[in-house]
Amino acid sequence: MGCVWALARSVCVLGLVLGVSILPGTASAQSKFPNHPVTLIIPAPPGGPTDTGSRILAEGLAGILGVPVVPQGRPGAGTVVGSAAVARAAPDGYTIGGLVNAGVTSPFALNRDVPYKVEDLVPIGIVGLDATVITVRADGPAKSLQDVIADAKAHPKTLSYGAAGVGSMGWVAMEIVKAASGADVQFVPYDGTAPVNTAVMSGDISLGSAGFQSTYPLIKAGKLRALAITRSKRLAAIPDVPTVSEVAHVQPPSFWLGVFAPAKTPKPVFNILVDALRRVMNEPTTIAQLEKAGFDVQYIGPEQTRKTIVEEIAAIKKIASAAPQQ
Repeated sequence: MGCVWALARSVCVLGLVLGVSILPGTASAQSKFPNHPVTLIIPAPPGGPTDTGSRILAEGLAGILGVPVVPQGRPGAGTVVGSAAVARAAPDGYTIGGLVNAGVTSPFALNRDVPYKVEDLVPIGIVGLDATVITVRADGPAKSLQDVIADAKAHPKTLSYGAAGVGSMGWVAMEIVKAASGADVQFVPYDGTAPVNTAVMSGDISLGSAGFQSTYPLIKAGKLRALAITRSKRLAAIPDVPTVSEVAHVQPPSFWLGVFAPAKTPKPVFNILVDALRRVMNEPTTIAQLEKAGFDVQYIGPEQTRKTIVEEIAAIKKIASAAPQQ
């Protein structure tokens, strides 16, 4: 018995020295993930595709993980504020984010001064794409993007367009059109899709370049006229509207929504999150909800997402080099 007691005491002392628990059962209890709510940061204002899609994912992930996944809005600086919050969070799996191009690829392609690096974020996966649509007032004279280009060339610096900040996919789409056509259209930044659309309808700006999901109701209601869409093929909802590539002969990157964790998240925890997201994206209810929200649902795993990020940074750098300095 003395030997047994001495051995047990030695084991406990060793555990204290190493700062770990070696008593039976406690190690597995501590390593169980998740055992309390997970926060999902949303870096965009309410009502847009990022917010809507992220809330759908939070509900689906909660069902798989077995704990609440709590959406937390952290908008600002074209999604940089929320993206930074994810990048700087404790790498324990309890803070993740529904992030988009504007916070993950654009800042680094445009050499913006942001408080994190792209390497500080690790992708769990992309879940879907949303188009950008270029619009004008429904009662305005322009009937096509070609009309706008002709007007901009004939009257330089008289037209303006709005998008959700430098680096947003709305900005990228219009800068592609400008670079390809030589149209001189002035850029006006806004904090999200809704303010862009409001400014177009009020006549404060000539054009809007914003997310299709949030803009389509206004198009359908006859308040905005769609001129071009950033998809590889025309959308069934607006079949008469050409793609940007049909007009400008180049294909802008698609807006995408993905789920990210802080770098250095432990591999076992990361794998649980990857598996949970993959299972969510196999659920018909989640797919239907995302499609209703306007997404082209496409689950892309971590490795392919990393490749997408690298390729997109290079593509936006090329676009930015041809665009006038903002």
